[in-house]
Amino acid sequence: MVCNVFANALSAFISDPVDAVTGTYTINTTDFILASLPTALRLERTYSSTSGKSSCMGSGWSFNYGSRIYRDTGHTRVHLAAGLAAQAMKTIGPQRQVILLCDSWYPKAEVAALVEQFENLEMVCNARVDTALYGLAPARTGKRGRPRKRGDRISLDEIGLNEPQNGDWLIGIMPVITNLWKDKVVYALVTAPKNGK
Repeated sequence: MVCNVFANALSAFISDPVDAVTGTYTINTTDFILASLPTALRLERTYSSTSGKSSCMGSGWSFNYGSRIYRDTGHTRVHLAAGLAAQAMKTIGPQRQVILLCDSWYPKAEVAALVEQFENLEMVCNARVDTALYGLAPARTGKRGRPRKRGDRISLDEIGLNEPQNGDWLIGIMPVITNLWKDKVVYALVTAPKNGK
């Protein structure tokens, strides 16, 4: 306890980058600040001569955005991706519209839930071919019982394709309901080559 009090008192009066008690050489520096965001984006580096860690900047250096995706038995890639996207959304803030683009591996579980968590987040994703698509809920019939929350199941062949003015592709778009976002209406965009291959 006496040692800690002495170290704290000593470090308050000595501005040298070498800690007088432990001998650790430290550097803290800010390389870049983008103040136009609601929360300023800062790129900061820290060096400690006694740190055994290594980063993309070398041994002893740490970086505030130096995150790594790693394999952990307790967390999946989807969980880690959702955490990184949520951290980015908090940094960007609610004033800007954000579109998250991802392949068919990620629109599930925690990543899909981000659309509900952040109102300014939209997702464009490549859905798996076996993703179940349903029509919109039919109009109420006035009969007794709980109304249907979704229509009949839709196959990709039922989505009509149109020929755009340019390009070699046919495009079809339809509002649907999927199991990915429960009862939320999303848009299925289907493309096919004009030559039919």
